[in-house]
Amino acid sequence: MNTENKHPPHPGSVPLGKTGKESSERKDLLALSLENLSEMILVTDLEHRIVYVNPAVRTLLGYGPEEMIGRKAADFFPGISGNPPDLAREMVRNHGPDGTWRGEILNRKKDGSTIDVLLSLSELRDSQDRPLGYVGVTRDITARKKIERELKRANQRLRRLDRQKSDYLSLVSHELRTPLTSLRSFAEILLEDETMAEERRREFLSIIREDTDRLTRLINNVLDLGRIEAGTMRWEEEVFSLADRVDKAIRTLKGLALSRQVSIEPALADDPVLVFADPDRIQQVAINLLSNAVAVSPPGETVRVEVSRVKEDGEIRARVAVTDRGGGIAAADREKIFEKFYRQEKRKRGSGLGLFISREIVHHYGGTIGVAESSPRGTTVSFFIPTTERAG
Repeated sequence: MNTENKHPPHPGSVPLGKTGKESSERKDLLALSLENLSEMILVTDLEHRIVYVNPAVRTLLGYGPEEMIGRKAADFFPGISGNPPDLAREMVRNHGPDGTWRGEILNRKKDGSTIDVLLSLSELRDSQDRPLGYVGVTRDITARKKIERELKRANQRLRRLDRQKSDYLSLVSHELRTPLTSLRSFAEILLEDETMAEERRREFLSIIREDTDRLTRLINNVLDLGRIEAGTMRWEEEVFSLADRVDKAIRTLKGLALSRQVSIEPALADDPVLVFADPDRIQQVAINLLSNAVAVSPPGETVRVEVSRVKEDGEIRARVAVTDRGGGIAAADREKIFEKFYRQEKRKRGSGLGLFISREIVHHYGGTIGVAESSPRGTTVSFFIPTTERAG
C-alpha cells in the first residue's frame, strides 16, 4: 500500500505530528529555546483559541501566559488602528512566497497602551497537510518605529526650511530691488530737475532716507541671522538706562513715523531702569517692535511705547511694551510671528527676520518676548529682561 503523502506541505506551514520517539534532551532544548526567546510566540487552534504562549508575552504585553491560554486571541488583540480586521484571512490572501504573512501592526498592552510590532503569521499543518491552527512570532519594533517617525519629522522640517530659504532668497531679492529702484529713480529726478520746488525736493529726500533706512535694517538682519546661526554674535555688555535706549529708538524712527503720518507716544519711567546687556542690541529690539507698529498703524493713529519695571517671583524685571493700532494678530499667529522667515498672510511685508532676531536677543539675556494682548483695535508686544536691581 502506497502511504506516500499526496499533498505537499503548505508553503510556510509548520508540520506537527508524530515524528517518532524524541530524546528528552531534545525536548528540553526546544522548550528552553522557546521559553527564552525575546520574541513572543503565540500558537492558536483553528478557532483562534490560544494553546501556547511563551514568557516573552509578559515583557511585550504585560500579560502572564496563564492569563491567555485557553482564551480567544481576539480578547487580547482587538481590531485597532493599523491592524487588519482578520489576520488569519489576511494571511491566506496576502501571504508571501513562503506562505507566511508579515506585517507591521499595533498591539495593545495590558495597561491599555500600544506598541509597534512586526508580526510573522503562519499556518500550522500536520504531516498529512491538514490545518491545525496558527503560529505567530511577534517582535517589538517600537524603538525602530520611533526613530523612523523622528527621522520623518526631521526630514519634513528640513524640507520646510529648504522651502523657506528659497522663499527667503526671493523675498530678499524683492526687498532689495524695491528700495534700490526707488533710490535710483528719485536720485535721477533730483539730479535732472534743478528747478524743483523745495517742498517737493524735501519730500523726495525724505523718501530716499526712509528707503535707505529700510535697506540698512534688511542688511543688518541678514548679517545678524548669519551670526546667530553660526554662533558668532558679538555682545558688548554694560549697565545702561533702558529708557534712554528706547528714546533713541524713537528718534531713529521719527522719519518713518512722519512719512506714514503716525505719531509715537512714549511713556518712559521717570527714574532710570538699569539693565546689564548690550545697549545696541536692546535698542535694535525696540526699533524692530516700533517699526512694525508704525508700519501697521493707519495714518493719524498713535503708537504707544512704555518702559516700566515689574516684580515677578521676587525678581525685578524691566518691561518694554509697544502698542500699535493695526488690525490685530490672529491667535494662531501670535507665537509664529517670532519664527524665522514667518510673515502673516495679511501682512506680506518685511523680511520675516526682525521679530526672530529680537527673540534671540531677549532670550540671550534670560528674558521673554511675546504678544501681551491683541484685538481688532490693536496689538501690544512686550519684552522683559532682568534689571540690575534686587527685590526688597
